[in-house]
Amino acid sequence: MILRDLLQSPELVTALPSGYLQLLRLLFFPSGLNLRNLVWHGFVAPMDLPGCFASLLLVLLVEPVLLDTASAHLVYASLPSFAPSTAPLCAATRNLFATLDLDNVFAAASVQAKARQRLVQRSIDALHDGHALFSLFLSIPVLEYLVRCDFVRVNPSVPRGMAHAQLSEYYSTLDGFGQRSQHQVLLARTLFDSDDARNRLYETLSPSALAASVDLFMCAAGPNVRAKLCHGEVDLVTSTRPCCGVHTSVL
Repeated sequence: MILRDLLQSPELVTALPSGYLQLLRLLFFPSGLNLRNLVWHGFVAPMDLPGCFASLLLVLLVEPVLLDTASAHLVYASLPSFAPSTAPLCAATRNLFATLDLDNVFAAASVQAKARQRLVQRSIDALHDGHALFSLFLSIPVLEYLVRCDFVRVNPSVPRGMAHAQLSEYYSTLDGFGQRSQHQVLLARTLFDSDDARNRLYETLSPSALAASVDLFMCAAGPNVRAKLCHGEVDLVTSTRPCCGVHTSVL
């Protein structure tokens, strides 16, 4: 169940103070500020948001009802175990980024990509410091943002506005979690409004990066790492380092 549906559920209406629930809806509903989707889907970089929103969210998190619920026994999903053969890949990823000149990598990049360079650097730093979970939270929206920009660029038949968050339209998303029938899925093989028009990302992205992205985000038997993390469905104690290593390599 996604956040929008949770905030309309009878259980929360009964459990939460009415003013508190109204504030959550204002912050997170598509008809409100929609902060979660704007950040998680990469439309807005965290540093572009006014600090008052972060402060408000921290205040909301100490609501006694939420804290009591969090102490109850809950069953979370776990990211699937990766084969031992992925360990060398993770080590190679760390070694690669230890000597990487990010300024040189972004020198010829688009304006959109350069706008996220700082987030990429912070994600790499977090990975090096052993904070794989934090690295994923930083880098997944960046990857979705860059894939979306490239999707619009290489598919001339799609509306240019798809690159941005639009009030009256469903957002295009990386994996379409929960509502693939409603909007364009950036990693889908075909365009949303046509069963025949092929997504040209399948011709322009490197085969290895594309295959890794589909495995990480789209496959039913895969980790579905973006959806599980951003919807709070994964046990955060689970080791995320293998996912982080593969994801950072793709980025």
